[in-house]
Amino acid sequence: MHLENRELSSVILGKTCKHAVFSRVVEGKLAHRCDKWVGTIVSSNGSFELGFFCSGSSGRSCYLGIWFRKVSVHAVVWVANKCSPIDDLSGVLVINSTGNLVLLSQSRSVVWASNSKIEAQNPVVRLQDSGNLVLKDRIDGKSEILFWQSFDYPTDTLLAGMKLGWDLRVGLNRQLSAWKSQDDPCPGDLTYGMAPYNFPDTVMWKGSKKYFMLGPWNGNGFSGQMQFNSNQYLMFNMTSNEEETYFMFYISNISLITRLTLTILPVG
Repeated sequence: MHLENRELSSVILGKTCKHAVFSRVVEGKLAHRCDKWVGTIVSSNGSFELGFFCSGSSGRSCYLGIWFRKVSVHAVVWVANKCSPIDDLSGVLVINSTGNLVLLSQSRSVVWASNSKIEAQNPVVRLQDSGNLVLKDRIDGKSEILFWQSFDYPTDTLLAGMKLGWDLRVGLNRQLSAWKSQDDPCPGDLTYGMAPYNFPDTVMWKGSKKYFMLGPWNGNGFSGQMQFNSNQYLMFNMTSNEEETYFMFYISNISLITRLTLTILPVG
């Protein structure tokens, strides 16, 4: 069952509960029940889907993630509990008393949480058409204040409208990390991000060593790579100031399925 085009003040996602899942946690105790099983949340344009998926040889390593919905291949673009799989096939996603997203195992231990320092009085969770999972606090029933988003915590994929680089005000480094293996989304040795030099450049690291650089930004693209220049389908942007240094790309047609993914290819 899908939950489409709906704003949630109490998140309800469960892997194997068929009759009841829990929608809110108050002081560590499950406070509310829901008699409706919800498997996934779908963005309003139908492009992205949030839910649980399993991988590994046993198929029992399960994760909360976001993936493209309109492609035949299961293309995951974001993972919450990337290094902490749920192996009991019964994860539950809830909102706690501070308005944060919390992923619980069958034993109700915390597997992952959004951990925003801001306490929301009227939290709203939305999977946007861009693939960004956002947490907002609704003020006076009208305006909303963003206090957490998945775009700030990427895994191996950069989507259109997503920032790759630094928020220097809070020390947040948004960088891509390749999966450790095809079945394990925990970060491996390969990372890709922004080096905040006088002339900003994107750098790929293998461990602590620089592995590849695109060349400094020249105002239209990266000087060392012609294919990273803007064209009629893709527009690239670099912002570098005292507050932020980041690279971003846009697409001219929202129906285009586009992503930049950092992957370790198998040898042999």
